[in-house]
Amino acid sequence: MTALLRLFISFLPVFLFSFSFQSDINVYSDKLYLDLFNHKWKNIPSNESLNRAFDYSNIKFSFDKEDYTFGIGYLSEGVVKVNKGFIQTWYYASRDFNTLLKKSDIGYYITEPKIYGIENYSQFQSVFVGKKFKYFKINFSLLRGKVLQYMKVNGFNRKKHFITDLDYYYSDKNILMDNYLKSKNYKGIGYSFDIKFFRKFHSYEIGAGFFNIFGAIKWRNIILMKYHFDSNTKYIGNDGYYHYRPFGVGKFIKTSFYQKLPFYVKYHIKKYLKNFSFGDEGIYSVGARYDELFIRKNLFKIGYVPQSKSMVFGLYFKNLNVELSNNIKYHTKFLKLFFKINY
Repeated sequence: MTALLRLFISFLPVFLFSFSFQSDINVYSDKLYLDLFNHKWKNIPSNESLNRAFDYSNIKFSFDKEDYTFGIGYLSEGVVKVNKGFIQTWYYASRDFNTLLKKSDIGYYITEPKIYGIENYSQFQSVFVGKKFKYFKINFSLLRGKVLQYMKVNGFNRKKHFITDLDYYYSDKNILMDNYLKSKNYKGIGYSFDIKFFRKFHSYEIGAGFFNIFGAIKWRNIILMKYHFDSNTKYIGNDGYYHYRPFGVGKFIKTSFYQKLPFYVKYHIKKYLKNFSFGDEGIYSVGARYDELFIRKNLFKIGYVPQSKSMVFGLYFKNLNVELSNNIKYHTKFLKLFFKINY
């Protein structure tokens, strides 16, 4: 008992004075509102040729000892890319998969020849360890998957002939259908590797972080919803007579899936003057990015995101930092919330 008490006392200063709690939420869309699949569509939400969105959010608890960092976290990460053809298909199907199954003439309404969409989204727990060096830091994480939403859509619509293939992997909830096959014993195990670089030059500070390098999760017992759509439902059978097949033919199966996690880059450049500082803090993924152009004086910070025309406001104390966007709501194109406590 004495040895355990000594061990606890020796670690007590670490837990009392060297831990941090952080919540960092970054959700960005360049064209579409974030509640794309939940909000009612009175009109087609976008006529852009390609629409992108991504989520990079986490809650982490960690403590430092010398040049090492240890911690646990819960992360929500995902990227979405959908083209005009995908948006039109989902709109004219009334945002209902069962309606799409019966709408073999949907090609008459779609003006885009290419149908393309991909969603790569997951939530997972992490246990991580990091090592600090002079100008950079590396992190290695073990991951336990909790939520998977991976969808890939490819097809074309030419001369009123609509052909599209759907591969949709999900762990629990199916966002396309109300009645669907469920799996209660799914699990995911994975890993990720991050590198952060930082350096100061006189009154300048630059930094960049590369996240999910070789990051992946191996999922087991998740559901694959696989469908093929072909508007040519009339065909000649082996008997020489005309027959009709369904517009959409598919199946649900339990399977395994190897998910490659989205790759992210976070960067910043700051200029320090006598009484204030200014610069740019940004994040990039899936061909889209946002930049927060900011100025900070003492405890206060104000930033502007030109891509979404949003404002960001921050307060900085000795052991507490808070930042949030001016439009904390789901029906928006940009959401930022940063909260960190150091002790």
